[in-house]
Amino acid sequence: MEGRRWELTPYNEEVGIARYLADRYLEITEDGVANLRTALETVAAADNAPVVVHCAAGKDRTGVLTALVLSLVGVDEDDIVADYALTGRATERFIADWRRRHPDTPLWPGFGLAPAETMRLFLTDLTARHGSIERYVTQVLQLSPDAVAELRAHLLTESNGAG
Repeated sequence: MEGRRWELTPYNEEVGIARYLADRYLEITEDGVANLRTALETVAAADNAPVVVHCAAGKDRTGVLTALVLSLVGVDEDDIVADYALTGRATERFIADWRRRHPDTPLWPGFGLAPAETMRLFLTDLTARHGSIERYVTQVLQLSPDAVAELRAHLLTESNGAG
């Protein structure tokens, strides 16, 4: 979904991993408009359910798309952040596998990490730029209100109070 290669903005330790990643995620929302719209339309269509979303590391493009979906269905920001941070549980295995497949490729210090603060910064900045996540999705990505309604209708269930 992203357009710019991350190496065009080298990692700077003074910026920190969370800020660096959040800025790359914001770039995805600028460069990946058509692809994000297609992905959201795909997830929104009830006929496509269930849907699996993944990418190489399972945290960057997947994290952006999943955060948009969760936000659209009303999941609390703290829960979105916590969900994203769960990816960190797989970081050690991900890096070991990457090193096995790419033994001569140097890794930058934040490779594979998913600090919770990254997602918090990303959501805060995207909201500041566009007023809300839904506004970004409907105005920039131009996802139709009908698609947003379908997404909510098939991803949300009403609780009948039974436990």
